[in-house]
Amino acid sequence: MNGLGVYDFIIKDQYDSETGKIYKALCAKNNQDMADRCKVKDANKVVWCVKATSAFNNEIALLLRNGIKNGKINFLISELNCEESLAKDYKPYKKLNLKLKDEMKMPYVETTMAVYELIKLKHYIKNGNVVVVEPSGFRKDRYSSIAYNFWCVRQLELELKPSTNDVEDLVKKLTIRKGSVHRDR
Repeated sequence: MNGLGVYDFIIKDQYDSETGKIYKALCAKNNQDMADRCKVKDANKVVWCVKATSAFNNEIALLLRNGIKNGKINFLISELNCEESLAKDYKPYKKLNLKLKDEMKMPYVETTMAVYELIKLKHYIKNGNVVVVEPSGFRKDRYSSIAYNFWCVRQLELELKPSTNDVEDLVKKLTIRKGSVHRDR
């Protein structure tokens, strides 16, 4: 269970001695066993727990591929092309020192690195599931982060989508008057 130590840390209120601020505990949103580990009654249920089984990894691989293909995922432009966009969207950009400019370009650099990582990944089918592998000496951390986060977004989409019953209930609450029939006399 990778990440269990991190999870056990965040399920408790945390005190920041530098700012004097208390950060509320966070707990699992989608796994009752993990939620039960948290003893803080009003903890924010925002943590998505996943077990990276072969079926789950297959699901996120296909979901990510379709999300990119169908335009549900849009990446930032390359850092090679971001200067003009930053200067246009943020007027003081040209006057910033090099360090601040580099900080503003960092999301574009990370995006380019993520795209390169996605391009270099290989896949094969094992027992009917897609298995994504990185070439020797490379990583797939950005891929995993994007794929897991897109999976969470899709779960929220499904959770927040009104059910058919909700729509029917709403229609019943609407005041609709019966149309009048005009007859020539």
